[in-house]
Amino acid sequence: MALKNAPKLYAYFGHHKCASTYVISICYELCNQLGLFPLEEKISFHENPEAILDLNKSTFLISQTSTQAQVDKLNKQFLGFHVIRDPRDICVSGYYSHLKTHFVEGWPELAEYRKELQTMNKEDGLLREFSYSDFWLQHISGWDYNQDHILEIKMEDLTEDPFNKWLEIISFLGLLDEEKETADIKYNLSSKINHIFKRSNISEKYRLNKDGIRNSTVAYLANEKYSFKNLSNGRKKGDENTNSHYRKGKRSDWQNHFNDEHKKVFKERYGELLIKLGYEKNYDW
Repeated sequence: MALKNAPKLYAYFGHHKCASTYVISICYELCNQLGLFPLEEKISFHENPEAILDLNKSTFLISQTSTQAQVDKLNKQFLGFHVIRDPRDICVSGYYSHLKTHFVEGWPELAEYRKELQTMNKEDGLLREFSYSDFWLQHISGWDYNQDHILEIKMEDLTEDPFNKWLEIISFLGLLDEEKETADIKYNLSSKINHIFKRSNISEKYRLNKDGIRNSTVAYLANEKYSFKNLSNGRKKGDENTNSHYRKGKRSDWQNHFNDEHKKVFKERYGELLIKLGYEKNYDW
């Protein structure tokens, strides 16, 4: 790859229930096309940082569970992006995922927690989830959101405008081939790309130019291959399936699940965090 002034490491920093499966899938696509070597820490980035720091061949760090303390220990020049989500929606998504759909292999604590949730009604289960999700919410709370080398992204923006947000991410990382195609695409991406792919071999038509990722590739990945419709087997955003890992795909779903007690408890525990992250201006919600 002939990218100029490339850093020694690229990085995605995520958190549990912040679209990590979706983001990681696209990260692997980028690595495959650019010849980067991904290193994925599947459970907790903070658990074994030495394994990350010592693997010099890795050129793309994929961190599902990220802490600022361990980011500070990275001993390589890097560019990265960090994805967060409304903590209220993290808890709602976590409740349904931990109750039904998240894999438990290699996570015995979740298997026990699932049994606990199954004995509760939804109202009590959500209150319990606030405590269980505190592990990840504290990571989000302790993050430094003013790092020039890390682009901050809200999951809600990424999933609602995937093409433009992925262009922003890939451009920030310096991986976008801006010389070949402009980012200002004015035609109907979905119908155009569908037509092309019916007639073409994808690996050839959208093969990476040696100088970076092309806009057409970003469009295909963001608007087609990893669209909510494809990932959820044909459902539209907002059509809920509590038995699917891709349950609903809508922002502010917490409003459909929080009662007055949930709001009261959440404000006490995380009201300041919501304001810090820009999801609320005050406690009046």
